[in-house]
Amino acid sequence: MGASWDPTAVQPPWGARASLYEHIQRHLQPGGHGLAAGGERLPDEAPEPDDGGLRWAPGAMDGVLGHHVGEGDQAKAVDDVVTALSRAVRAADPASLEALYAALKANSTIEIVDSILARIEGDRDLQPDRIHALARWLATRAADREPVKAGMALLGLIGQAADEDVLLTLGRHEEFTLFAAVAVTNSSSQPDRLLWRLAKGVDGWGRIQTVERLAQTSDPEIKAWLLREGYRNSVMYEYLAYTCAVAGDLKSELARPEVDGALFDGASELLATLIDGQGGPAEGIDDYESAPAALESYLCHAQRYAQSLKHFLALKSIERFLAGDDGWDERQEAGWSPEVRQRLLKQAVVIASRPGWSAKTSEALKSTDRAELWTATQSARALGIDTWDEYFARVSAGEDYWFQLVETTDQDRIGRALELALKLLPLEQIATGPANQLGLGPGFTAHGHLDSVLQALTRFPRQGWPFLRAGMKSPVTRNRNLAIRALGAWPRADWPEEAEAYVRGCAAAEPDEKVRAWFERLLAGQPLNP
Repeated sequence: MGASWDPTAVQPPWGARASLYEHIQRHLQPGGHGLAAGGERLPDEAPEPDDGGLRWAPGAMDGVLGHHVGEGDQAKAVDDVVTALSRAVRAADPASLEALYAALKANSTIEIVDSILARIEGDRDLQPDRIHALARWLATRAADREPVKAGMALLGLIGQAADEDVLLTLGRHEEFTLFAAVAVTNSSSQPDRLLWRLAKGVDGWGRIQTVERLAQTSDPEIKAWLLREGYRNSVMYEYLAYTCAVAGDLKSELARPEVDGALFDGASELLATLIDGQGGPAEGIDDYESAPAALESYLCHAQRYAQSLKHFLALKSIERFLAGDDGWDERQEAGWSPEVRQRLLKQAVVIASRPGWSAKTSEALKSTDRAELWTATQSARALGIDTWDEYFARVSAGEDYWFQLVETTDQDRIGRALELALKLLPLEQIATGPANQLGLGPGFTAHGHLDSVLQALTRFPRQGWPFLRAGMKSPVTRNRNLAIRALGAWPRADWPEEAEAYVRGCAAAEPDEKVRAWFERLLAGQPLNP
């Protein structure tokens, strides 16, 4: 490499803005998991929207594009990047580096990176040492995420052993974990341990994208981790349950005469997720060829190990699956003979019917931990335990369980809930006038509570007019739509005397064309589906 060619020697295209790599370095948590407070928000992010608008979670956009969106026509973008890269390889001057950076920043890396790498691999004129220098320059110094991602991808193509620490550091942030995982897979002859380090450091889309690349691992430690923890993520367990059950060889592990508690816990969650997630975003129980054998072994162990409410819920999922009416003719080819099915169903019912589950559920309903309370609520539903009084007490004490409070069909209970809501919800502060706000975030907590009430009022015509009035003048579009739908469920003869004039006034002041159209349909007595 000539002495005159050095991208680090010129003024960078991002000016004096902070390096994303250095930002992540400063926020690394000891122990290899997650980032310290402030680390998740990257310096290149736009300010928080003042309307409570939606924001993509780190790595979520790339995760959704990678899982649910097909490839588009990005030929021009690929041409622009490859052309700019070729110029930067020839001359690392401000103009060529600015052009390269602008081309990378303007495009979604995940949509074009495969084509770019393929073009580079097929171009003998591009000098690997200079591409490597550009890649490391982008990965470690750039101030914008898409150029950083592109640098990581190039390091995966033309990387060195010293680059592993750079990739693992960037991969601790969910926005970059996918690119770190792909890069270490492409550049290492034995990537599984590096992927495992990445996976253990994150728990969102980065966990999903990394664990998926461990599907063929033969490492016994990694396989054990997949069954006990690897499937857990903050997006949806369904994305990883099948991968971990197969890669970790759940069938063989459960076939052992003894299992440890962590494995039984993991098996409970994996099997319940495969059953409950059937038909969801990833593979379900019908895709899992070892399901009959795995469930049989699991139920044998459950006779001894089933103790927690999560175990109980897994048993109820198995029971619902085996007692269901659909799909059993097709499943016989997978080993689900009527005899196997009935035998396992009987075992699941016997264990789930043991005394003691109700007492554990009642105790857990008093928990201050939201996750434990949610598990207890699911258990209560399965056992027929009424939880309404518990949630009424919690909302009365200021806790945020409005959805559970109004989840009823009982007239007396909804009356009590509305009476409480009139005391606790600041309806006048909500009804400040229509706007186009999404209503998310801490400034819109009361608007979110009102959502729950308005949704319930569709089941209770002639009740709750004050909430509909407030909802129709809320700045949150969702509130107004829900209020319209609730009033649309009322017989017109039962509208309060002031309702028609009030609705006409709201329609006239409505800034959103679609919402205004729904107001007009409401006034005309036409069907509603806002």
